Amino acid sequence: VINQDKPAKMADESLTIGDYMVDKMSKNKELDYHFVSSKSAQKGLKKGDYYMVITLPEDLSQRATTLLNPEPQKLTIRYQTSKGHGMVAAKMGETAMTKLKESVSQNITKIYTSAVFSSMTELQSGLKEASTGSQALASGAKTAQAG
Repeated sequence: VINQDKPAKMADESLTIGDYMVDKMSKNKELDYHFVSSKSAQKGLKKGDYYMVITLPEDLSQRATTLLNPEPQKLTIRYQTSKGHGMVAAKMGETAMTKLKESVSQNITKIYTSAVFSSMTELQSGLKEASTGSQALASGAKTAQAG
């Protein structure tokens, strides 16, 4: 696994999808993940040491921040399988990518929910301020009328 992802801001929080995924993968005992540099990954793939290489691109978190935009950007995770391992590598790659997609989807859903609730709290605060301002105007109008 090559994690090139860079942090991004969403709803006043730092978003690090790549780090989140690395953390989840490192705790997963079903597959033997190795977290290496791009050079080591390509060398290991070529030699047949690795069944596949997963690359988390540097814009992964940034793309996730567009979730609330009218035209959100798709998240892309690249992977290559070892030609020397054939069908085994393809099946393992398919399984690994399915699990990664599920993990990312769950994380993005949490972030989206948090952002929506944060927006609702801000809206509620704004409505309270508007209500208070409206009451002050009404009170001022009564005072002006009486005065």
